[in-house]
Amino acid sequence: MSDESTSGMSDDEPEYLPEMAGSKAGKAVILGIFGLTLAMSVFAVWYRQAVGRRARELFGIEAGQRLQLADDVALVRLPAPVATLDKPPEGDDLVWLAMAKVSGMTHVRGALIEDRSFDWEEPGEPCPPQWQYVLRFRDRGGATHLALDLQCARLRVLERQREVGFAPMATFLRRFITSQFPGESADETQDETQR
Repeated sequence: MSDESTSGMSDDEPEYLPEMAGSKAGKAVILGIFGLTLAMSVFAVWYRQAVGRRARELFGIEAGQRLQLADDVALVRLPAPVATLDKPPEGDDLVWLAMAKVSGMTHVRGALIEDRSFDWEEPGEPCPPQWQYVLRFRDRGGATHLALDLQCARLRVLERQREVGFAPMATFLRRFITSQFPGESADETQDETQR
């Protein structure tokens, strides 16, 4: 046998592999991509914090997380609108609709944690709320109940006794809520200022 068969190399092959000319450039590209990814991640975290600062104050940190992550989301239409609602509704006559997997719920969750979805300035002549619906977000840590008045475009966080207008998302929320109840139309619940 010749030396060629024992070494596994032929006379045509070099004895060493030269360093590839582009290896330094490749490393720079990989480091650049890593740096860009890191910068984009930092920006995404900052942006999410910036666009939801006031909403976090409204709901609180724990409730805000619950709005986003709770597997148990339900909606109830109250038997009749009520002017005062300080605690979650109870009773065997209430029918809570499961909402966690309903089409559009992901968008509702996203809208609820963004500042731009709400009217943070109190209106000059506030519409007296008539609470019609309650959205419940529940997990192992507890529950968060949001009372909704679709006519006045108002939302009340029952556990915190805080209230805010939601005119910027009123049309979307009206359509979403009323679509869950056959025979009810978003036109029937128009904001009084639009009538």
